[in-house]
Amino acid sequence: MATSALSTPASIGTQPNAHAGADPDAPRSGRVGRARSLGRRPSLPTGRAAIGGVLITLAALGSFVAATSANTGPTASIVVSDRPLTAGDRIDAADLHVIAVDLPDDALATFFDTTSSVGGATVLAAVDAHQPVPRASVSTATADARPPAHDLSFSLERDRALNGRLRPGERIDLVATFGSGAEASTEIVTQDVEVIEIDRGSGSSGSSAKVALTVSLPDEATVLRTTHAIAVAQVTIVRSTGAARDRSAEESSATSPEPDSSSRPTGTTDPAPRDAP
Repeated sequence: MATSALSTPASIGTQPNAHAGADPDAPRSGRVGRARSLGRRPSLPTGRAAIGGVLITLAALGSFVAATSANTGPTASIVVSDRPLTAGDRIDAADLHVIAVDLPDDALATFFDTTSSVGGATVLAAVDAHQPVPRASVSTATADARPPAHDLSFSLERDRALNGRLRPGERIDLVATFGSGAEASTEIVTQDVEVIEIDRGSGSSGSSAKVALTVSLPDEATVLRTTHAIAVAQVTIVRSTGAARDRSAEESSATSPEPDSSSRPTGTTDPAPRDAP
């Protein structure tokens, strides 16, 4: 049996391969699909991340405000002592200086803000060196007019020293009783003097306990009179702070008329001058 050759229709003829012999790396003609990316789509921030961002912003804002406030510095001033101050001292403005502070208004009111306002005042309670000078520790009532004073310390039984209920800055009279019995006499030996310091003692009680006082006396005569009374008489303290002084005796002595010749007894004449030899 004869084998017949298989014929290919002309319409379906074999087309030459257009890519035969072509460079395999060369781009091919025709539509080629674009490769799709398989990466993750970016997501929105979570609630925790948003809160963290807000906190960071607030922290940065707080740091800025703090730095701005620190640059302004304190705006108030108080007076500080360069040396230790003891009760009875007269304060010299040269021993003071002013520092800048940042304190509440109620705290600032308890200190001085200028050296001129405290210079010349009297110290009522001790102030350490390099410490602010409290208003309660000094007396500025008569700082400019008061002469230098003499300080005197002594101790009395509590029942003769107002039971110790005294404070620095108060004014007192010292009343002394000399002698005893019918021959005793009482007088005011020191009047209207300032209490500089008071020591009530620690752990003492009863009428036998004593109170130590330091007073400021105006002159040496008052110092001698007071010291003598403390040594030989029984001294009692009378508070005189704010008391009106009794001037009746002074006024009566000041207005007493001087004796004149009309008050002499009748018939009394001045002796006649003797003739010179």
